[in-house]
Amino acid sequence: MKNWTFAFLALLCLGLQFTLPQLWPPLRYVDFFLVLVYHASIRTSGLNAVGRGWIAGLGQDLVLSTYYPLGTQATAKMVVGLLASVTGRLINLEHPGIQTAFVLLFGCLNNGLVLLLFLIFGQPLPVRNLFPLLLGVIATAMLNVCIWLVASWFRPRRMD
Repeated sequence: MKNWTFAFLALLCLGLQFTLPQLWPPLRYVDFFLVLVYHASIRTSGLNAVGRGWIAGLGQDLVLSTYYPLGTQATAKMVVGLLASVTGRLINLEHPGIQTAFVLLFGCLNNGLVLLLFLIFGQPLPVRNLFPLLLGVIATAMLNVCIWLVASWFRPRRMD
């Protein structure tokens, strides 16, 4: 993914993450930036993945600034981007089931890292139980499936 494409998609995610939950409140659980970081990182080097994860996480920190201290999502997205890059080099991630499983895994990792950073820095946790976090991970994985279905309509078909 080219840098200008990533920048455009990051701005799009920023707008979606800010406006869609105001229109329909259940969409506040969806992590648009996680899907962007995952897809931007699986086909790039580790350093690019870390940088893109940091930029996307910083954008999410700015959107969620009332809930999270600045830098928590950026740090978590950096780790997710690096691990997605390493995983993308080791495993064929073209199948939508494998992609969904890894988005679920990376979503749990992202939320766990954010909670760990809250504990490390002595901040009060943003949730009382883990249900909203798990709901958000599942909703984000379903968003990934929807994106894969829409993208598959635009892929060139093989004529066998």
